[in-house]
Amino acid sequence: MLVQGLLERRGARVTVVPDGQEAVQAWLNGQPDAVLLDVQMPRLGGVEALERIRRLEREQGRERTPAALVTAQDPAVCKRKLAAVDADTCLYKPVTEPLLKQALAELMARRSPGYRS
Repeated sequence: MLVQGLLERRGARVTVVPDGQEAVQAWLNGQPDAVLLDVQMPRLGGVEALERIRRLEREQGRERTPAALVTAQDPAVCKRKLAAVDADTCLYKPVTEPLLKQALAELMARRSPGYRS
């Protein structure tokens, strides 16, 4: 809820889902500018959800979606997960406005050149 509030105050439209399976479905149903996936989501964790999204991007020929993994884990662990699933950045808990701002800047810097705002 904190991240949602911070994003909405910055003017973002936010879709919140309760688990990783619904995150993948929400991605399929829309074209989000970026996804933030909690590593510890129920039913399907953020790492697994992003693996599915990356596979679907390849299968459907869709543009790559910038993605952040949200975690309370050690930074070294998150960096290994980043590489494994082609995530762009980690957003570490507890999330603060400066950390969120930095993560968003990293995500938006990785948008494709054909990005439409």
